[in-house]
Amino acid sequence: MKNITLLFTLMVFAFGFGQKSVITLGENNPAPKQHKIVQETPISHHTVSEELNSRTANNLNFNQRSTAIIYSNPQTRGATQTFTNRADFNNACGSALTLENFAGGPGIIAGCGAVISSAGDICFAPGEIQVGIQVTRDAGADTVYVPAGSFGNANPIVGANTFLNFTILNFPNNDVNSVGMDIYALTAGGSVQVRVFGTGGLIDTFNVTSPGTATFLGMIANETIVSIQLEDLTGVNAELVGMVEFGTCLGGGGGGTACSEVSPSGGIVNGFTSSADQLQRIATDLTVPTNTDFNFERIVTNFWVNPGSVITNFEIVIYNDIAGLPNPASIVNTQNVAPNSQTFVGSAFGFDIFEYDMDLVPVMLNGQETTNTRYWVGMTATVNSGSGFWDATSTVLNLQAVFSSDGGITWAVNPGWDQVYNFEGTCTNIGAGGGGNEWTVNVQG
Repeated sequence: MKNITLLFTLMVFAFGFGQKSVITLGENNPAPKQHKIVQETPISHHTVSEELNSRTANNLNFNQRSTAIIYSNPQTRGATQTFTNRADFNNACGSALTLENFAGGPGIIAGCGAVISSAGDICFAPGEIQVGIQVTRDAGADTVYVPAGSFGNANPIVGANTFLNFTILNFPNNDVNSVGMDIYALTAGGSVQVRVFGTGGLIDTFNVTSPGTATFLGMIANETIVSIQLEDLTGVNAELVGMVEFGTCLGGGGGGTACSEVSPSGGIVNGFTSSADQLQRIATDLTVPTNTDFNFERIVTNFWVNPGSVITNFEIVIYNDIAGLPNPASIVNTQNVAPNSQTFVGSAFGFDIFEYDMDLVPVMLNGQETTNTRYWVGMTATVNSGSGFWDATSTVLNLQAVFSSDGGITWAVNPGWDQVYNFEGTCTNIGAGGGGNEWTVNVQG
């Protein structure tokens, strides 16, 4: 009767206060994190080249490489895979891409005209730039060229030459479905929005944070990429790119093996609030085995709702791990997903329980060669009436589930509980060119 008693307590508070049975675990919650204030002082220089030249004496240095934090906002389509590491991108693609390194330009920071291309421009002789790529800007002034070593940048970089304009990469031959590039921002700590377009319009949008240093972003789409726009929406930063690889990705030599991590239901015993109408969030860990990369593609899970209510959307947030908890400062991917199906499971304590099946825009969760790699998956339901409660089990797989009482800013363990889920995807051996690992982890209740 212990589980039923706890569940009944949850349900009473669900009607009265929404989430009290878990909130009481966080009575000593840390103070909310302070949000950074976007720079309000306008840049005094009109162009990127003027600003860069003015900073020579300040030893502006792009030499340190950072890891991108990418927030994906998929539209009706989406990039099938994203990467924050060039080696993983090249390994996953499994085919020869064209590299444009922007070598051969002038030895100084210079404006290059409206378009940088194989046709030639102010900065590059005809034939110096690879066929099939153009660098331009949305309007107004020139593009800019910054040679290697100017400020510690290891390679030449190019982009729009004003802060109010944004950088555009065009692929005019309609033969590109994969692009990888180093992204730079003039001022560290900014956020560059990357918009990917195909022949039918917008494919996907990514927000890449903190690209003050060389930050890699790679993507593989299931359709032709015709252009990519890079823009700092605050207008106080410049977006520059280097070492752009592009072409048709043929896949990783066999595509890996279907695999999953499963935490099955032990019966209808409990559920915890993880709902867009309340601040509480629930997350559970996902462990990628040693020497394996996991392409996360599908979720099947149970949620509790009021009778007659419908879940219209799930926000899926994938976090890196920090000391056994989700790291809110290191989000791998965020996407909003409408469930493919809603299958009735049963009723208890005045609630209906449904199984939800949903396809993700696939997310590559990279493993490590010598140890397991932990990620955290948070799910927040949008319900047309009332709240959503993520089905729970007292049989714990890996680590116990965690909760946040402040919308995902701080996290704490939910002792004795895990969530019910089936996380499915494709596994490949790290560095392997073929089949990959067979990986299924189950907990029997």
